[in-house]
Amino acid sequence: MERGILYLSARVVEKISNPTLTLELSKIVTKLQEAMMSGFQRHLLCYGAKRLVQVVKQALCFGSEAASSWTMDKGFMSYLTALDFNQPPGFRGVDGP
Repeated sequence: MERGILYLSARVVEKISNPTLTLELSKIVTKLQEAMMSGFQRHLLCYGAKRLVQVVKQALCFGSEAASSWTMDKGFMSYLTALDFNQPPGFRGVDGP
């Protein structure tokens, strides 16, 4: 059904003006994006974001004024995720893949 909606909308419609079709297409595209994510990307979204918040809270408690800017640092989130992702399965975070 979804494949048919994508195929027909790409062939027939030049500009999507129907809100129902727009909603359905956005659901399909979101589903496709999630299906194409790697294990690391899934772990980054599930575990990395939560762990980053925990680390920032700990650093703020220790008096680090720069820690508040870490919440926007995608590289730091990737680093924390990579550390956990490369742990043996028994040592991984709760939200591990």
